[in-house]
Order: sequence, then structure tokens, then C-alpha cells
Amino acid sequence: MNTLVLHFTKCVLFAGLIFGASILAAERDDEERATALADIRAAAAGRDLIAVREKLAAAGKLKGKAEYDVELLRLEELCDYLEKFWQAVERGAKTLDGTQELLIGEERVAFVEFENGTLVLRVKGQNRSYTSKTLPAKIALTLSQQVMKPEAAANKVFFGAFLVLDARGDVDLARKMFSEASAGGVEVKRLLPELDAERPLPPIEIPPLTPALKNQLAEKNWSLRVKGIKGWTRQALDKRAMQNSEGRLAVQVPTEESDTLQLIAKKPIAGDFVARLILTDVKKGQTLGLFAADAQDFGFVVELPAGSFLVEFGRQGGEIKCAVGGKPREVKPLGKAASKMTGVIGLSLPAGSQCTIASIDFAAR
Repeated sequence: MNTLVLHFTKCVLFAGLIFGASILAAERDDEERATALADIRAAAAGRDLIAVREKLAAAGKLKGKAEYDVELLRLEELCDYLEKFWQAVERGAKTLDGTQELLIGEERVAFVEFENGTLVLRVKGQNRSYTSKTLPAKIALTLSQQVMKPEAAANKVFFGAFLVLDARGDVDLARKMFSEASAGGVEVKRLLPELDAERPLPPIEIPPLTPALKNQLAEKNWSLRVKGIKGWTRQALDKRAMQNSEGRLAVQVPTEESDTLQLIAKKPIAGDFVARLILTDVKKGQTLGLFAADAQDFGFVVELPAGSFLVEFGRQGGEIKCAVGGKPREVKPLGKAASKMTGVIGLSLPAGSQCTIASIDFAAR
């Protein structure tokens, strides 16, 4: 009887392990799909059409879940409209001549030249140069409408796709464009869910690697900590964080890592401060925070989104604040944290974590 009970117990435990592993695998797959969709939106928002095509191709390899497949199909269609929109912008710029004026909103500007992808306009008595990356959305729309009739219902879908995907776009105006396209007999219902999709963080510009920044990111200035029974203890980086060929600090924690890790800057911080970090290729599930400088498990943390973004984290008058991509982010206390504590800036690193610290600077306030 005891043998049967023992055998049954082992079977239940084994089944539980298999079930748990299946759930974890499904969660990882869902996270990978969510990241793939976010990467497409980020590339589209940043006007990087080559990256858009690459991200779409990568996302296509993850098909197999109905909800994901529908969303990917929508993005594929919108990105096709977007690419054709930017082709129209370039064609529109090429149609202009030196005597032509453009009405941008309610303001008239004079065309100067368009050469090698750079548009020069005379605005309020001054010449201003724009590339496809820096072109204001209103000017992009105006240029596209030099070759695409703005009143045509079919063309409004192209304008709407640009406005809903672009970092400088306008979701409300995109909604209006899609509504007018629908009223004109164009089927756009399948595209409308994108109006309510989470917008990507604004594109970031990674600064050049100065000697001072290279030193800030040097491995000698960072430590790994592992959580044990008696609190946090330091460990060697052991290739889990190392400067890459560009001099940025790349972090990669194996998926089989069993310990909870923190990557911390060695220099402790007291008083008011602001830290500005540019993080790239962040995986979901990581946090950034001000952690206790000693072994104690307390501090203030912020949950990070996936992707690449600027983080501004600081303390002023004893109040901890954070913004990610220019938007305020909730800061949560960890343990018995005191707002005026001396601490260290760092990242939590669960198994499978990855990111690159592309830039960091500290300033006292």
C-alpha cells in the first residue's frame, strides 16, 4: 500500500513539474511575442523602415497563436501603408521648385531645396533643414499630399497609418482619417484596434562614447550582488556584465541562473541627485532602483518596460522620482526603505535578463 502511495505521489509531483514547466514556457513565448510586436512599433515610430522590415520578418517566425497572428497581420498592413506614405513624402518633395510655398497648418513656408534626402525650408526668415528622421508630422503630411490627393478616401488610410504609428503622429487625427476613409467606402475596421494599442516609447539618441562615459561604464565600477540568507553579498561579474566592443555595458544573465541578482554601481549616493541612464534592449521583468549600499534588502524600485529608453531617476528634498521616456513612472518602496537613505543605483536581474547600459551620468542637486 505504502509503495502505491509513494508511486502515486511521485507521479503527481512529476506531473506538477511538467505542468509548471509548460506554463513557464508559454509565458516566455507570450513575452517573446509581445516584445516582437513592440519592436515593430518602435521601429515604425522611429521611421526606420529597414528595421521595420527586419522586425516584421522576425515576428513572422513566432506565428501560431490566434490573437498574436491577428495583431501581426494588422501591423503588417499598416507598415505597408507606412512605407508607401514615406515614398509619397519623398516624391512630393521632389515635385517642389524654388518659387513654391507650402501651407503647413496655418503657416506659409518657402521651399528652398531638396537634395540627398535633406529638405530645406525657409521658416520665419530662417532656413531650416530636415531629414526624414526630423521632419515634423505636419510637413510630412503636406509633402505626401503633393502627390496623394488629400480628399481621396483611399489616401486617408495612408495618412492614418502614418499618424497612428509615428512617434510624432497624432492618434486623434489618425482616428479622424480612418473615420473619413470609412465614410468614403474604404474598409478600415481591421485597422482600428491599433488606435488603442500601447504607444512605443519615444526614440532615443545614444550619445558618443567619451572617455568619461567609457570609464563610468567600465566593469571595475560595477558589481554583481546575490541574495542569500544574510542579505546581499557581492560576486564577480563573471561575464554576466561586460563592456562590449562599443564600450557600452552589456548585461546577459543565463536563463538557468538560480540566484536573484543585482547589478549595482559601486559608488554610493547620499543626498539629492539625478541619474540619467539610456538602456537598450531591455527585457520585461527587470527593475531599476536605489538599493541599500550594504547587505540589507531595501530601497526604491521602478518596473521597467521592454525596449530602449531614457530613464531619469533621482531624489529631491527626500522624494524619489522617476521618468521613463519622459513620462512619470511609479516608484515603489522595497522593505523598510528611508527616503533619505544612502544607496547605490542598480538593476535587478532575474534569470534570462538582458539589457545594455548605453549611457549613464550622475549629478548632485
